[in-house]
Amino acid sequence: MENVLVIVNLSLLQLIGMVFPIQTLIKLFISINIIFVFEIIEICESHQLKDREQFWMDMTKCYNREIGFNNSHNSNSSFGYKHTEDAKNRMSKLKKGFKQTKEVIEKRIEKMKGKKHTEETIEKIRTGKIGEKNPMYGKKEDEEHKKKRMINLLNTKKWNSGLTKKDDPRIEKLGYWKGKTTKNAKKCKLIDLLTNEIWEEDSINKLSNISPLSNSSLRRLIKNKASEIISKKYKIIINE
Repeated sequence: MENVLVIVNLSLLQLIGMVFPIQTLIKLFISINIIFVFEIIEICESHQLKDREQFWMDMTKCYNREIGFNNSHNSNSSFGYKHTEDAKNRMSKLKKGFKQTKEVIEKRIEKMKGKKHTEETIEKIRTGKIGEKNPMYGKKEDEEHKKKRMINLLNTKKWNSGLTKKDDPRIEKLGYWKGKTTKNAKKCKLIDLLTNEIWEEDSINKLSNISPLSNSSLRRLIKNKASEIISKKYKIIINE
């Protein structure tokens, strides 16, 4: 009968709890007649556990699977550890249908308010999605999936459906509200540089309804991000 010595750094409080992270593993090996022997090699305060765990991990090299069972080289992180496909499937099944509570969502929103990515981070995100790195690279959406997506889109109730500016102050921040110009709307003028034709309205949204350019094209033109063809043909003037 083979003996396997498992050295663990448990505080007395943890020992009383008798909850071991390798409990499942122990059951598996006991079923094939391998005996685990627990030995307390050090008693320390709870705030010292991580540092002392790292010390003994480095001392015993228990992260080497030929010696021990640790998944990670670091006591403070699971960096480098990869879940098995079976574990991924089980986690996926557990998460399906799970919805976060409103309280959790609100806490997450509050935590992120005011935070902005640095220019370096924005660039990393951008370059991480270019070309073959993009998850949709080389993929084409089939007609069946398009139909399903459109049905879901049509059946999803919009957050501002049926609301007026009296019901929700966010309505006023939209480009226009039932054809009425909002407080933050600015008069704008679009000029065709080739024909000298002019379109003028009280807001960008209203201008998009009467001019050849769409709402998004007008906004790109304002930010100097429009295509070369549009930039050479049109000029937009915003009255502050």
